[in-house]
Amino acid sequence: MVRNPYYFRGQPKLKQVIFEIITDRDTIFTDLQSHALDLWYPVGGNYFARFAELGSDFTYLRQPGYIYNHIDFNVTRPAMSDPVVRHALELATNRTELLKKIAYGAGTLEEEPASPAAPYFDPSIKLVPFDIARANRILDADGWKRGPDGIRAKNGVRLDLDVAASAGTPDADKQLALIQNWWREIGVAMTIHRYEAPQLFNTLQNGGIIYGGKWDVVFFAWGDDPIGDFSFIYACDEIPPNGQNDLRWCDPVANAAMHNLYSHYDQAQRNADDAILFRQLAKDTPTIVTLIRQDIYIYNKDLKNFHPNQVTPFDNFMNVDI
Repeated sequence: MVRNPYYFRGQPKLKQVIFEIITDRDTIFTDLQSHALDLWYPVGGNYFARFAELGSDFTYLRQPGYIYNHIDFNVTRPAMSDPVVRHALELATNRTELLKKIAYGAGTLEEEPASPAAPYFDPSIKLVPFDIARANRILDADGWKRGPDGIRAKNGVRLDLDVAASAGTPDADKQLALIQNWWREIGVAMTIHRYEAPQLFNTLQNGGIIYGGKWDVVFFAWGDDPIGDFSFIYACDEIPPNGQNDLRWCDPVANAAMHNLYSHYDQAQRNADDAILFRQLAKDTPTIVTLIRQDIYIYNKDLKNFHPNQVTPFDNFMNVDI
């Protein structure tokens, strides 16, 4: 799931709320300045840095979100089937720099796919640090040898990875460029293929790229739910075409924990199930959580009774007025 951006246009005489999808962020910012729009969500960190330009009529809300950015590995592909390679790529991904340079500080760094605001967040899962030297050491020890061009190979498999990415997204392009440089330092190349969103996220039956699985690495985002159900993206029985487990990862221990979650009604017991999943994800590295996003809203101060929550920010709009 990728949450679409929402923009609020209020018409006080009609008491009508209009939601619009506007793809150009510069247009959104200009419309806020002219008061053609009253609310923008989600606001990227780079635009939030320009908040003062909107003047005194606007305010903002900034809180931990439930959406997380991630790098997924297709573990059925030859290069990605080796957990040592996946862990090396994680070590060679400077998430602190991504948070600073791509998200402009609008997020938190966590190893697990749970927001620190979620009841099932496990603080014992520690972030893997950026360590190029260690990444090189474990690849050397695992038998991945550098060729004349510096790219590693083992048993005829080269670490020249096919990467699926969205087209027309400057932030994603900047992120790819940074990661490409870091991974090159450990002998890994990236061949990047860009796709428009409808093709990237379409179903397997309709030729969708992510669920079609003809890639080694893909970058996008998921959103957490209220109770901590991750089975729809990590469970063995959710591998396409049956579901959304684009990783094609099947870990028996994690799978049992995810399915046990629905046999419990107590959140503490569900948290224990999630802790098992998070430990297995950290151990096997089928995905890298690059950051947990912050929810940032910019809105007109005339907007009253707007109290969004992290899971469903617009569920109480019957109480909102402007």
